[in-house]
Amino acid sequence: MKYLGIHFMSNKRLKVDICPFLRKFYASVNAIITHSKYVDEDVKLRLFESFSLPLLTYGLNVIHLSAGQLNKLNIAWNNVHRKIFGMKPWESVKEIQFLCCRLDFKHLIDLSKLRFYHHSATCSLCILQCVACQEP
Repeated sequence: MKYLGIHFMSNKRLKVDICPFLRKFYASVNAIITHSKYVDEDVKLRLFESFSLPLLTYGLNVIHLSAGQLNKLNIAWNNVHRKIFGMKPWESVKEIQFLCCRLDFKHLIDLSKLRFYHHSATCSLCILQCVACQEP
């Protein structure tokens, strides 16, 4: 079932299908790579953050993902850094992310969730305040 661009799978529990996220993300990444061969690494990184990352993170601030799904999305984002800086698949990108003053994918999602909850709690709509203050 598809709702607001997110594919849900029914099982014993309701799950989110992340394959469309990954497919759109990699299509965007490949398009940027083919059109930016002679562009500086910093500019490429900003292009990926502006155009590709939102495709990977759409709706994730309100959806619970399993650890395996989150890991697949994290790998996809790390592969972008590897591609930009010419790294091998077995090399870690943590140092590059740190030196570029960027957060890793899992922390980006956590920050997005915190911003969403803060906005919901401070919103003038009463229903959002009630939902934000409920315990899970």
